[in-house]
Amino acid sequence: MDLRGQVARQPRIQRYLASKRRLPCSKEAIFRHYPELDA
Repeated sequence: MDLRGQVARQPRIQRYLASKRRLPCSKEAIFRHYPELDA
């Protein structure tokens, strides 16, 4: 198994990959927006 597969099998990574928090890959916007920081 390659490194990517080994990492993806880690329990915490599996939870992240299955979560709604995960963003699709984008080359245009590399930073996530946090509205709570705009206050």
